[in-house]
Amino acid sequence: MNACRIGVLVLVLAVLCPLLCDAQTTVPTVLGMSQEAAEGAIVAVGLVAVSSMDYSTATAGQVFFQAPAGGSNVSPGSTVRITISRGSVTPEAYNYQGLIYSLLGIAGGMAFVIGIRCGGA
Repeated sequence: MNACRIGVLVLVLAVLCPLLCDAQTTVPTVLGMSQEAAEGAIVAVGLVAVSSMDYSTATAGQVFFQAPAGGSNVSPGSTVRITISRGSVTPEAYNYQGLIYSLLGIAGGMAFVIGIRCGGA
């Protein structure tokens, strides 16, 4: 075989082996990293980063959850979900009006059921 054919064969194997050989990639541990650093680390190993944000006790802007966990083996191109901290929850972050309406709805439903049961007895 000449050098050109060998080079083409190596290139074909490099492209097809991950598809045919069931190659695995190790998920990096990104907990505590910034969103930008975490996404960069995930993409650097051939995975896809999907980010969301939520309140937590972690410092705002840091990754506090990832799935799958760092150190897991996954197929190349798999999705790694990360959650970025918005910081601690403040009372303003709660929707008290929605909570009150929900509780009133539950109480009204219970009163209706009790009324039917008591009235039918």
